[in-house]
Amino acid sequence: MATISWKELYKKVWETPITRLSKEYGLSDVGFAKICKKHNIRKTWGYHQRVTFGVDLPRLMVCFNHSTQRQTLDFLCIHPEEIKDVYENEL
Repeated sequence: MATISWKELYKKVWETPITRLSKEYGLSDVGFAKICKKHNIRKTWGYHQRVTFGVDLPRLMVCFNHSTQRQTLDFLCIHPEEIKDVYENEL
């Protein structure tokens, strides 16, 4: 099995869907997810749903069974400065 640093794994997990990475490393999706959980790397499914597929926050709240948007934002590691940056976008 390949050995990579935590930082490399973290970067790959946030850039690439788990299904693709698990195949790259010869693991099942569940096995790869367990490794990520063990090393405190998580939230990729929700991240990719939001970023790659454009799923809105209310639908993700339902998927995660969260009662508030703040709970979902925290779970997805979306920080206040990220939200503030949206207001600075020009049309």
